[in-house]
This record gives sequence, C-alpha cells and structure tokens, in this order.
Amino acid sequence: MLLSGLGVLTLLCLGGCKDKPAVASATPPRFDLKEIQSLEAAAEAGDPIEKYKLGRKYRDGDSVPQNASNAVVWFRKSAEAGYAKAQYHLGLAYELGQGTARNLEEAVRWHTRASEQDNGNAQERLGFLLWKGEGTATNLVGAYKW
Repeated sequence: MLLSGLGVLTLLCLGGCKDKPAVASATPPRFDLKEIQSLEAAAEAGDPIEKYKLGRKYRDGDSVPQNASNAVVWFRKSAEAGYAKAQYHLGLAYELGQGTARNLEEAVRWHTRASEQDNGNAQERLGFLLWKGEGTATNLVGAYKW
C-alpha cells in the first residue's frame, strides 16, 4: 500500500507526539455587559482615539462580541473627527466590504484623507486603488505619488 506525502507526514508526526501532553482547548471569550457599556461611554465622551480603539475592539472581538458593523460605526465617528488611523480603517472596511457595503469610491475618499495626514498604510492602499483605477479613474502619477 502506498501512502501519499501527507499520509507519511501524518504518521511521522503522530509517532513523535505520543509523549506530549494534550493541549487544553481555549476557553471561549467572556463578555461583560457592564464592560461593554463602560467602553462605549468612554468612547462617546472621549476623543477620537478612544472611538477608534472601540472600533478596533469590535472589529477584533476583543472584550466585546466581534461585530464588523459596530466597528464601522466607531471608525466613522473617529474618522469624521479627523483621526487618520480611523480614516484608514474605515477606508479599508469600504474597500473590502467588511461591516458595510463595498464602496470603492468611499474607500478612495477615506484613504485620501488619511494619506494627507501621512498614514503610510492608507498611502499604500490609495496608491494601489489609483493604479488599478478602482473607485476612481486610473491615475499612475497619483499612484506613484502615494
């Protein structure tokens, strides 16, 4: 009987793993309604950075249930207040259609605002969109610039 490369690899790994203890399964995340309310209150009352941080928490599911739509809401609040990192993440959400409908024109708009504040990630994305002509007319000079 011939074993495929994957079968041989599996057998080799199983043979070498017999003395290793089993890995405990990861515990599911614990969410606390009071913690979530506290985070939202701080973001509502705080500066754009706090709003951005809450957006990241919702995007990543860190201390709150993961929710891309809520992430977009908080990124927008921060982005509209002028915070470049939030503008980049909002542009990325529009570009990828995560938590909102895909809208390349909006992606270009938000990446441009962040790029003008020297956000390198946004500059890279904007350059790519300009090069491909996605969400805007192809602009090789603009793509090169960013």
